[in-house]
Amino acid sequence: MAFIKDLVFCRSTLKEFSQKIPIAFAAASIKCLQKSIQYVAASNTSESKVKVVTNTFGGIAKQCNRIKTWFD
Repeated sequence: MAFIKDLVFCRSTLKEFSQKIPIAFAAASIKCLQKSIQYVAASNTSESKVKVVTNTFGGIAKQCNRIKTWFD
């Protein structure tokens, strides 16, 4: 009986996980794309490219931390 409850819990958790993860990363991608467009429009220097990479990494890290809280 406990096995079935665990199986149902795992299934529902994975289903929820599969629905939330793409939305979270899509949101981060949109924000990073908007920032990169701003930097590229302003200047095409190495500095602006570094900012794009930094913001992309920061956006992904924030979304990963947000996702971790769903399971804490």
